[in-house]
Amino acid sequence: MAALRYRSYRPRSTHEMVEYLRKKGYENRSVLLAIDFLRENNLLNDEEFARMFCRDRLLLRPVGMVSLKHLLIKKGIDRPVIDTVLDEVYDEERELQMAMREAERKQKRIHALPLLVRKKKIYEHLIRKGYRPSISMNVANTMVKP
Repeated sequence: MAALRYRSYRPRSTHEMVEYLRKKGYENRSVLLAIDFLRENNLLNDEEFARMFCRDRLLLRPVGMVSLKHLLIKKGIDRPVIDTVLDEVYDEERELQMAMREAERKQKRIHALPLLVRKKKIYEHLIRKGYRPSISMNVANTMVKP
């Protein structure tokens, strides 16, 4: 019952569900039975959870592929599933567009700084947001031209 209630608020990963049930004091056997029940009734599916999580995260608070990968690892999603989902969700062009939008927002706040300082700040900002170094450098070079 606790598993269904916890799942009713939003989709969960298997790892989140196991941790929640263990924290609530359920024995391993009960936890495994609950996980099996949820999987059989298609209420617990890590691949679907990862797709939904990526889609929602990119719509609401976009981040780079590196950050998204770390967030999914933190949620307990297996690496092969992460790789599959990220390949579906991300491509070079989409990540570049998202990085450009992020850099434009940053550029508005630092427009008065010298060129090299602006380029460095944009690059570092994109890296912190989880964009790959190659994309971050490309965008920084594009945004800050003499």
